[in-house]
Amino acid sequence: MTETDITAVELSYGAEPLHKVDIYYVADVVRAASGNEARPPLLVFIHGGAWRSGDKSEYPSMAKRLVHITGCTVAVANYRLSPRQPTPENYLHHPSHARDVADALEYLVSMKRLPADDSIVPFDNSRVFLAGHSCGAHILCTLFLKPQLSDLTIELSNSLLSSVKGIVITEGIYDVDLLLATFPTYIDFIQGAFGEKPSYTELSPTAYTQKERTGHIHWLVIQSPGDTLIDMAQATAVYTALVGAVGEERVSKDVSTLTQNHFELLHTDEFAKILAQFIATLR
Repeated sequence: MTETDITAVELSYGAEPLHKVDIYYVADVVRAASGNEARPPLLVFIHGGAWRSGDKSEYPSMAKRLVHITGCTVAVANYRLSPRQPTPENYLHHPSHARDVADALEYLVSMKRLPADDSIVPFDNSRVFLAGHSCGAHILCTLFLKPQLSDLTIELSNSLLSSVKGIVITEGIYDVDLLLATFPTYIDFIQGAFGEKPSYTELSPTAYTQKERTGHIHWLVIQSPGDTLIDMAQATAVYTALVGAVGEERVSKDVSTLTQNHFELLHTDEFAKILAQFIATLR
């Protein structure tokens, strides 16, 4: 398989301009599949960018590498972003970003065939894996763990919850107060995403518990010691919290394989191979 064998299509999962998702698949593979068991799983990537930047257009090479190395069909979703200069007209706070991602995931899991080509069933929607980077990791924790505050809880369908087999979180923001103690200048984008608060404990995944109907989901925490934007303390904190929330047998970590910085690591074979190994153990 080469990059030229991989087809990319953009689809809309909602009415907003940023409600878009790119799907990368190998047409010959999905056409030849005779049933769900023969079709590739779906791997969905949720990008980072401090809740105010980032776009799926930055990740076609990464997505194609993931298709090639993991054997999955890969989706990269956009979601609405918090403005750098908020006004009453464009104000957007957490958990709106997570609600958008939830809508994208529900759309993908309910997909039977590609809208533009009903001869293609691009993936097995009963085997879904998720990967979130930076604030994308926080978003996935918000969706698949149980926040302390009820108004942050986003209900997900039984079909989505049962389809998700594994979640990878890498270079993520998990303990916001701890992050600000280490990187005080980050207060700008934290307030942009969450508003001004004396403490962000209730908005931190390290304080979340297990969500109902997620007892089958496995988690993988990845962190590069070479990341200068998010430090190892975040990965350590969320690993400990996940073990307490969902059980040690369903949480693993890799904090030594990758050595690149925050964004560079996503574009390496090593990153794709870590995901491929994790997915292979859960198929």
